[in-house]
Amino acid sequence: MKILGISDSRSPGELLINTNSRALCRKFELNWDSDKRYFGYEDQYLFYEDEDAFTKIYDIRYKDIVTKSHEVHAHISSFGLAPKIHEIQINDKCITVKLEKINYNNDSFNTEKLLNKVIELQEMLESFFKTNIKLKTDLDDNTKFLFKLIEENLIIYHKKLNIPETLIREIKSTGNILLQSNGINHGDLHFGNILISGDNFFFTDFESVFHLGVNNIIDFINLSRFIDKTSVYNFIRKQDFKKSIQVDFKIYFNWLVIKNLSVLDHLKQEKNMDISNEFKKFREMLIY
Repeated sequence: MKILGISDSRSPGELLINTNSRALCRKFELNWDSDKRYFGYEDQYLFYEDEDAFTKIYDIRYKDIVTKSHEVHAHISSFGLAPKIHEIQINDKCITVKLEKINYNNDSFNTEKLLNKVIELQEMLESFFKTNIKLKTDLDDNTKFLFKLIEENLIIYHKKLNIPETLIREIKSTGNILLQSNGINHGDLHFGNILISGDNFFFTDFESVFHLGVNNIIDFINLSRFIDKTSVYNFIRKQDFKKSIQVDFKIYFNWLVIKNLSVLDHLKQEKNMDISNEFKKFREMLIY
């Protein structure tokens, strides 16, 4: 599952008080700087920024997933769709990644251009994984785990959230369709993971990539939480995606909501995170 902060380019994790940031700096054998603002998570992760770079440091236990996600990231950045990785260093304690620092502004953007960039991102991902079979296999395994988690939670949510049986069946059927598709998607496209600098769009958080297709519609629906749903849907229709979609927009959107609820529950159980506000927000998004 996703690990908080990996391959983000913003300031993920919690803002650390001096005692905690000093402790993490000692753990990772880093000189503590009183002028820096450090973000992090328990003993796993540290993030800070300098004038020209973001620095992210991970506990060595995350070596495999960090290496894989940044391999994808480096490929996408070569096409100008992600911030450049300046440097990756690995020792017996941690992995240090320095990323290009982009002064982003997510307040204003060209919707049409952003959605076209999403298509370009998907094409790059699919091309990359065609020549990286081992990564593709790992991705498939992780995707199956995610879908299994969602299916298990559907049984719980049916009673816990009082979701009608007909809606549960629709969502389960949608998951089966998606699992059998052949595309590669970034599974968490929201504006915390899209940096906007002038007319340029940069994507981050590549450990959220997973094996899911049906002409990239899931990413557009994810974005529809932040962009007007009508404009997104019209774009999908204009791009002629509709002809290959076997269920309607509403059902895909509901599947996405359940996916987010499942991930939030996982974070609560595995990392004891307070997800109550986020959970309530997504719960209210279900369309009956």
